[in-house]
Amino acid sequence: MSASDVQRWQDANQRQLFGEVAVLRALLDGADEAELAAARAALAECERELEGPSAIETLATAFSLTEFERAVIVLAAATELEPGFGECCAKAAADPRRPWATFALALSRIPGAHWSALSASAALRRYRLIELEPGESALHGRLQISERVLVHLCGLASLDARLQGICELVGVPADEDLAPSQGRAIARLCALWRRC
Repeated sequence: MSASDVQRWQDANQRQLFGEVAVLRALLDGADEAELAAARAALAECERELEGPSAIETLATAFSLTEFERAVIVLAAATELEPGFGECCAKAAADPRRPWATFALALSRIPGAHWSALSASAALRRYRLIELEPGESALHGRLQISERVLVHLCGLASLDARLQGICELVGVPADEDLAPSQGRAIARLCALWRRC
């Protein structure tokens, strides 16, 4: 993939991410059906521009996230990416002292909400895709998106800061560059990873 192809995908990916944020804002603002439909139509247009899956889509697939869990990640990301989104959260929660995303807010405003997403053993918390503010309840604590997840959602390749100095990013070898035994080993590792 050329540098211009990468840049084009990153731009389209970011437009798609902000399209998802716009849909969430409409849900939090209590938009009427026409406004919500317009936000969803704009998101669909962004999705058509993408060549390949978006970063949120690859994340959702990799961790088998439900649509609600996916929306919770976007909700937590929105408070980091969009100025004023925290105030939108406070208004939707009817609590000006809480200008941030919470599970309570997500459960009350996002379609398909389910309590199981709050579980410490569910994907969002188990894999630390989001974290709760220490000392707060799971329901009302601030949802904080992991920096590595936020960077991924923006379509940027980076190494987790905790791994700097002991690991390096390398390109994926082409299948023809691998010995058959290496291909089988990679497939086995991937299968084991998926079971975690």
